[in-house]
Amino acid sequence: MEIFNLPRLPRVIVCVDISNITGRHAVGSAVTFVDGHPRPSLYRRFPIRRVSEPDDPAMMAETVERLLEGRRRLAETTDLLVLDGGKGQLNRIFHLLENKGLQEQLPLLAFAKEREKDVGPEGRGFYEKVYVPGRKNPVYLSRHPDMLHFFQRIRDEAHRFALSGYKHRHRKELLASELDAVPGLGRKRKQILLAHFDSVESLRAASQEDFMKIPGIPERLARNIVEYFKSSQPDVSS
Repeated sequence: MEIFNLPRLPRVIVCVDISNITGRHAVGSAVTFVDGHPRPSLYRRFPIRRVSEPDDPAMMAETVERLLEGRRRLAETTDLLVLDGGKGQLNRIFHLLENKGLQEQLPLLAFAKEREKDVGPEGRGFYEKVYVPGRKNPVYLSRHPDMLHFFQRIRDEAHRFALSGYKHRHRKELLASELDAVPGLGRKRKQILLAHFDSVESLRAASQEDFMKIPGIPERLARNIVEYFKSSQPDVSS
C-alpha cells in the first residue's frame, strides 16, 4: 500500500491474464486472492469473442469489461486490480476504467517481465517491474523480494487458469471441426456430443454401445459415427 500509494490496504486482489496463440482460441482469466490466499470460488474465465487478432491489450480490455459486467460490485469490493502486462495493457485498462468513472475507485497496476535494453541503474537483463498509472518509471521488484514472490504467485495462478481455459477451448473447437464431417449429424446432436466428450481422442475411442447410451443418439447415428472414425483412421499397415 505504501510503495504504490494505494488508497487502502489491498486485502482483495484480482489478477487478469490472457492465453492465446496468434489470437486463436483466446481466453481471459481473472483470479482473486483474499488476504494473500487464492479464492477459487471467485475465479472467472472468458472466451475472447470481440478480438480476433493477436492484440493482448484489446483482449485484456474485453476481459476486464466483461468481468465488471458480470460482477457488479467488483469495483467496490476489490482493493487492487493487477494486470499481467506492461504499459500497453496498463494504459488500455486505465482508459477503460476512466470511461466508466472507476479510475479512482479501482486501483490498478501492471506487472511485467521485461528486458532492459540499455545499461541503467539496474543494468542489462530481464527484470520484473510494476507500472503505476501516472508514474513515468516502473517499480523494480528486485528491490522488494517478498513482494516480488507474491506478485509472481498471483500472476502464475492467473496464467495457469487462463491456459487451462485455452486448452479446453482448443480441444472443443478441434472436436467440433471433426464432428462436422460425420454423415447425418445435425446441429442439435452435435451439441449433445460436444457436451459429452472433451477431446477427439475420447470420441474416437468410443464404441457404438457407448454412443447409444447417450440420450438423443439413436443406433443408426451411433453406427455412422463409429464407421466414420474407422474409415478416417490412417492406414499404418504399410
